[in-house]
Amino acid sequence: MAEDNTISFPCVYPIKVIGADSDQFATQVLEIIAKHDTTVDASKVSEKTSQSGKYRSLTVELFATGEPHIRTIFDALRNLPQVKLVL
Repeated sequence: MAEDNTISFPCVYPIKVIGADSDQFATQVLEIIAKHDTTVDASKVSEKTSQSGKYRSLTVELFATGEPHIRTIFDALRNLPQVKLVL
């Protein structure tokens, strides 16, 4: 039996962004996400620094209205020079 992997929108959708470990990175990521989801606040963000201290990951739970909304956010995040990966 095939498993249904579709996402029902609107929904809470986690996005993980990995980049250089700097305050500027975190600030820029959160500014971009806030432009697309005004409901995001500190309670919806978790941060982790890599063991080497070179990278930082931010996981943000945002309110996604559809696939185009998510694609727009992903594209904006990927355009940041410090971002290495968006999941």
